[in-house]
Amino acid sequence: MSWREPLPAACWNAEAVFSIIPVEAETPSDSVFNATHSALPILRREKIDRHAGAVVDENVLLDAVNQQPADYPVLPILGRSGAGKSHLVRWLRMNLELKPGTRLVFVPKHRTSLRGILELVLKHAPQARAAELRRRVDAAVDSLGNEQEARLRLRSELATLIETRGAQPGVHSSEEAELRQYLASSLPALLLDPWFRSSLLADNGAIARLVKEKLRGKDETNKEDAFGFTADDVRLSVDDVRHASREAQDIAGALASDDELPRLAADMLNEQLSQAVSAVFGLGGDDLKNLLVELRLELAREGAELLLLIEDFSIFQGIQGGLIDAITLVPSADLAVCPMRVVMAVTTGYFTNHLPDTVKTRTYVAFDLDLPVGTDRQVDAAAFAAPYLNAVRVGAAALEAARRVGDDVPNACVECPVTDRCHSAFGAVDGVGIFPFNRESLVRAIRSKSGVDGGFVARDVLTRVLRPVLHRDREAIAAGDFPTEFFAREFATGAEGLLDIEDEARLERSEDPPSTNERRKRLVRFWGSEGGAQNLAGTIHQAFNVPAVGGLTTERKVAKPPRLRLEDADIVNSEPAPEIPMLVAAVDRWIETGEIQQVVRNELRRIVHALVVERIDFDDGCWGRAPWTDPSRAMPAFPQTAIHLGESPKGAEGRLVGLTIEGGTSRDARALRALAWYSKSGSWRLVPNGAALQRLAYEKLEEWSTSVSQRLLPGRESESPELVAVVYALDAGAQILGVPGAYRDDLVDRVAAIVDMGETGGKGGETWPAFAPLVNSARTGGVAAAADREQLRNRLLRLASFSQGGKPLALDIPRIARALKQAEQFSGIPGDLTEEVERHLAVLAAQLAKLDDFANSAQEALPDLDAIGADIREATAVVNDLLDRAASANLLPSGVSPAVVRQVGREIKDGDIAAVARVRQRLIDWANLSQREKLRVLTMDWHAPASRVLAWSAAADHALTKTEAALVADVGGRLQPELERAGQRLDAALQRACFELDGLLAGDADVLA
Repeated sequence: MSWREPLPAACWNAEAVFSIIPVEAETPSDSVFNATHSALPILRREKIDRHAGAVVDENVLLDAVNQQPADYPVLPILGRSGAGKSHLVRWLRMNLELKPGTRLVFVPKHRTSLRGILELVLKHAPQARAAELRRRVDAAVDSLGNEQEARLRLRSELATLIETRGAQPGVHSSEEAELRQYLASSLPALLLDPWFRSSLLADNGAIARLVKEKLRGKDETNKEDAFGFTADDVRLSVDDVRHASREAQDIAGALASDDELPRLAADMLNEQLSQAVSAVFGLGGDDLKNLLVELRLELAREGAELLLLIEDFSIFQGIQGGLIDAITLVPSADLAVCPMRVVMAVTTGYFTNHLPDTVKTRTYVAFDLDLPVGTDRQVDAAAFAAPYLNAVRVGAAALEAARRVGDDVPNACVECPVTDRCHSAFGAVDGVGIFPFNRESLVRAIRSKSGVDGGFVARDVLTRVLRPVLHRDREAIAAGDFPTEFFAREFATGAEGLLDIEDEARLERSEDPPSTNERRKRLVRFWGSEGGAQNLAGTIHQAFNVPAVGGLTTERKVAKPPRLRLEDADIVNSEPAPEIPMLVAAVDRWIETGEIQQVVRNELRRIVHALVVERIDFDDGCWGRAPWTDPSRAMPAFPQTAIHLGESPKGAEGRLVGLTIEGGTSRDARALRALAWYSKSGSWRLVPNGAALQRLAYEKLEEWSTSVSQRLLPGRESESPELVAVVYALDAGAQILGVPGAYRDDLVDRVAAIVDMGETGGKGGETWPAFAPLVNSARTGGVAAAADREQLRNRLLRLASFSQGGKPLALDIPRIARALKQAEQFSGIPGDLTEEVERHLAVLAAQLAKLDDFANSAQEALPDLDAIGADIREATAVVNDLLDRAASANLLPSGVSPAVVRQVGREIKDGDIAAVARVRQRLIDWANLSQREKLRVLTMDWHAPASRVLAWSAAADHALTKTEAALVADVGGRLQPELERAGQRLDAALQRACFELDGLLAGDADVLA
């Protein structure tokens, strides 16, 4: 049943919202604009360099425009984006009473291209001049074809201008002049480099934005600030800079590694924008200046004046220099131009940072919509919102009808059956109700959308507060499902700290469903006073279908928290409630927003961890408490960091026994808050409602400790699948790491290898890059955290060792032997494993499945002994002799060094060929080997011998190839027979080895280079 029977609960049509509350001030009709207009306070700044002055209204602005003298032609309307500048400009247009001789040129900010700006001015220009400029702009724009072509041409024009004009003399320091010289010579290489093209011409880049604005004008998505180059626009990156030219790489690197250089580069690009825009689009700053000067001369002959009303001055970027020159040109005896006044809306930042001092010295007075913090007269949120709320209720059609017949704006509240109750409960401004808001909820919603400084931004209030609530939430209000969870999240930051978790507990009724209890909390948080748990005016509860809570006051309190309620006979405390400790206040903020500082998180973890561990029985005859709370000594472990406040475990947290404490209004959160208060007070008697909260906290601690101990402390059954799995993983890992004992049959050696950390392993797996994934799987289980193998070993000790005083005393060798025998039949990953063991096994199994791939890689990494022969010393002697003879005959080509070849040959050891031959034979028999034998092959110390042989063969091949070419070309083959005999020892397989070496041994390749 609607509280407004027989009318719907919501007194407006959701579809009317967008026609009444648009994004831009120029969008609504005049009737809607007049109906929703409210005067904002404005700061009149007599001194442009000071953010101070008198707070006035729009009528003072109107008087200033009418009284503006000709020698101070500039009147800026300042403010941040969305502050209401466009609204004020429109109000001026509608209220200016122009003199008969005043020619008004209004330049809107949206959909105004260069061609559009020109047309606005040409309406008052001499016909011949107008026709000429139209032809130039039309020809330039039509010749572009499309935006992509315009982007390319603008890029090229900027590159040319930077190179030719970027370093021109000016008022620069010697250091800046030097940097400008460097950028003028280097920046064009970056601008024109094909590899950086996609970054420079990206849709969200400065060049694309400028082209779009000049061809089509700004749209509603564009910011009011200038679309110039910024430092970030010239800090370019691409996927692979090596494909760019050397010059582009150098300047890109310099820009990426310096803070000042990108800013200077952006300034230099912006300095050339005007000339570049003129060249590409056919209209430049000088053209606009000349046009305006000619127009002013013509209007002077007619005895007229020119008033330029600009909604957003930044749309003149690229041609603003000419406009500024024309603006600051004042009439004189020698120059009979007409008076020209300019009223411009411009963001404060653009006016301060991008306009020259000549504009500021010609400024009559500035009107600023950004009031200084602490100004007495601030915006009344309810007074601002009320006209919009009324207009939405009335509708655009009814507003237009009233305007046509000259009636006042209708007030929808006049016909409402609950006007008195509604206005009394929710509030009203000049007879217009502000339902569904009241003043508190409106201020809090606006506060959540305010910037860092908390300033009032009209556009944000309209589009981020009023419009979404009136449109999106209208159905929920009508259905009695408001305030919604989405509403509370959307505006959460504006109502932080108004209810704590105990307040929320008092706002629950057992007879209500959870959804109703949650809506009641949201209602009190946003619509209530700052007095904690309370009932609101009955009409508010009725309007939103939220029953009040019996026993709660409806009086508005100003102090928080309330006095202590004596709910338990064993707590006697008639004093006012103690001040909330900072830790408890931090918990309240976390409960409300989900945000928590790390120092607070750590303190709460410490408190909970100590109390949970205290309740777990670690004294089971095997180990003590310390190893199971330290993840570096055992796994799984339960350290303080395994306690999660609302968040999900991340990264390697699966290796830990986690404890998640839920946030929001859960019993977890209430218990955590109680423990925080107890930790600071030292006694439950000093905690408000201490007896009840003590019971709750102890119940949760028992629940948490049971959960942790069940997952933390494993059983010690002799047939434990986990023990077999751990032994298998450690045994296979020892083999992969090349631990010698892992390949012996002696049981003691095998067990010693199992608990070895791999520090005594062979070198093959360590130094062969292709084998690294398998080594990593054995050592870390594929997890980034170090010492996973040590964790597995500690797990083994926990499962199969005897201890005293919390330290392992002896291994249970029989149990490990049985597990080792069962591990030989290991296949697949059994269930009921701890997560970290299961993951380690999965990664290990995946790598072991690739043994054939590793074998193929090893085969490719071996040198072809058939091309070298069994006697490596003979082969090196033949090559050295040939190179020495070529050198003595002065026939050795550049880039060939006999000394390098000889040095690489000396590195080869006598057993290298035999080592390579043994591995090659085992690889030939690969299919007949067991997994253990295969791992032994891969971990043998063969890679270093193979690398030394490959290094020499590559060096020899390189030297012989270049020497052969030199001999054929220079001496007609005089030493060709000797070369051929050496070549017989180094066939095509040796040449291929050169390329193999390049990929396998970067270090050896560097020696060759």
